[in-house]
Amino acid sequence: MTWVAMTAAAIVLVGLAQLAASCGTGQVVFDEIVDWDNTTVAYPTASRSGTSVALIGDVDGDGTGDAAFGSPLADLSDGSVTIVMLNQDGSANSTSVLSKATSALTTMLSTQAGQFGTSVGGAGDLNGDSVPDLLVGAPVLGATGKVIIIFLTTDAGVSSVTTIENGVGLGLTTLVAGELFGSGLATIKGVSTINYATHALVGIGLASGQDRITTQIYGSILIATLSRVDGSVTAFTLFDHSQSGMAPVTLGSGFGSAIAAGDVRGTGSPLLAVGAPLYDSARGRVFLVDMDWTLMAITGMTIVEEGALGWTPTPALGSLSQIGTGVMLADINADGCVDLALGAPGAEEIGPNYGMLAVLLLNSGPSSIAVEAFTRISYSANPALQSAVTSTVRDVRI
Repeated sequence: MTWVAMTAAAIVLVGLAQLAASCGTGQVVFDEIVDWDNTTVAYPTASRSGTSVALIGDVDGDGTGDAAFGSPLADLSDGSVTIVMLNQDGSANSTSVLSKATSALTTMLSTQAGQFGTSVGGAGDLNGDSVPDLLVGAPVLGATGKVIIIFLTTDAGVSSVTTIENGVGLGLTTLVAGELFGSGLATIKGVSTINYATHALVGIGLASGQDRITTQIYGSILIATLSRVDGSVTAFTLFDHSQSGMAPVTLGSGFGSAIAAGDVRGTGSPLLAVGAPLYDSARGRVFLVDMDWTLMAITGMTIVEEGALGWTPTPALGSLSQIGTGVMLADINADGCVDLALGAPGAEEIGPNYGMLAVLLLNSGPSSIAVEAFTRISYSANPALQSAVTSTVRDVRI
């Protein structure tokens, strides 16, 4: 069974049973849910809890991976992140909240409402203590936004923190004011030029990233290599709209709001899925970005949206669906091929902003990508969700 984390009024783990024979065939069957409701997890009021969610590894050493979710509007938009220690069935065992009340974060998060928790990601152990660590995006913190690396202890406490920002890992003027650095986060695995024993590779979104020549806002992504000694940035590349391969990204699309990575083409090298939920006045789309990792260059983009690649959902998702608010790449139906799941929080349902999770089974190769099957997971399509989901599906993670 594949577990997908969907963010809604509470966090919901959706179990998907796999029935497949070859790439893109078979079915994805809604199987069961585990709802982290208010009886097990405390959600700050009016905080947009679940804007981001990630499985981050086994923090407490009990043999079961743990999770984290962001609440970027908590504490008047200072933001918070909740770490959830999981039981084997996906239910919550205990929680730990990281916020400006956490001593190691107080000074940093008290300077302004930075929306800490807009994105979260796990890159494994980044300081050599055998405890997985946490990356958190705070895109409104400081002039440009920051990514905060939080070194965790086994009780989900904080031993120390560092940042990725101008002058700390990046150049003094790498980022421009207002770019929302940290809008999206993803760990990138499977790149042959990276020694993963000593380094991690991450993708960071800038949903308001500027074209460095025209200064117009398109959205950007930054790829950074992190040391597993102290989490420091050892190399980085910024892809803004002025660079080769970025031409398909349109003005004001929110490109970089969500990022995922996976070997979609089956070549042994990952590509990136990058959400652009504001495209076409919030209809949204996802870009599958092919990379030359040796040259650190974009070699092509494939657009995923309604009507493309054989994906024609019925009923349609609607003009304000915000496709790409959340993205995930994984072999969801166990057919040996990587598939795509995406969040569409504005998708039309029984009412506005109920949203849906779209699971797209892909049949892909070195020169082609096609959607062979589509499963809609939503309030009306899955009655078991009706006691749990009362608002938008924003993010998806496996």
